[in-house]
Amino acid sequence: MLGIVSSLSNWRLLDSGVRREGVVTGLVGTRTAQPRVRFVDTTGRVVEFTSRAGSNPPAYGIGERVEVLYPAGKPERAVIHGFFSLWGFALIGGGMGLAFTIIGLFSLVAGLRAGRRARTLDEQGMLIDTDFTAVERISDDDGVVFFVRSQWVSPSSGRVHVFDSEALRFDPTGFIRPGQRIRVRIDPANPATYQMQMDFLPCEAEQ
Repeated sequence: MLGIVSSLSNWRLLDSGVRREGVVTGLVGTRTAQPRVRFVDTTGRVVEFTSRAGSNPPAYGIGERVEVLYPAGKPERAVIHGFFSLWGFALIGGGMGLAFTIIGLFSLVAGLRAGRRARTLDEQGMLIDTDFTAVERISDDDGVVFFVRSQWVSPSSGRVHVFDSEALRFDPTGFIRPGQRIRVRIDPANPATYQMQMDFLPCEAEQ
């Protein structure tokens, strides 16, 4: 019963929850690795949480970008949009049969939504010029990654939107000019869906 209740709650979250892009900043735990994730909510506040779902080996790497879901107005209840984060409890409480059914439905829905978002961004995305703000460095025992961060004020809403690049294995600071403007392709209906244009940086050499 608890597994069914948990599943229904997760379906509501998938249907109406707020979606944001986050980045894995660390791994917590000794026997299992629980990802620690940082994201910026719709008000511009930086939120960090540790996922309740852990695994060994780790399911996520430091610097990996993940989609975050949370109920509207409750970013403290955020979860990673991933199978074990959403359905782990249902797997245990609801039994293997229910869980495998959910896997199939979840994979189908997630695939359709991801494909639709990608097509929308390619076909209807709007290029905007954003202001470079910082290069962020994240390091731990596994290495170092860098992120280029920029921001943009929406002329229609007056709200500040923060954008992060994909993880970089080299420090881009020396390739960014003072006052650099960085182009970002956004979904006009949902600026949280975006892709930062990184063609001003040199290509990283293959190892």
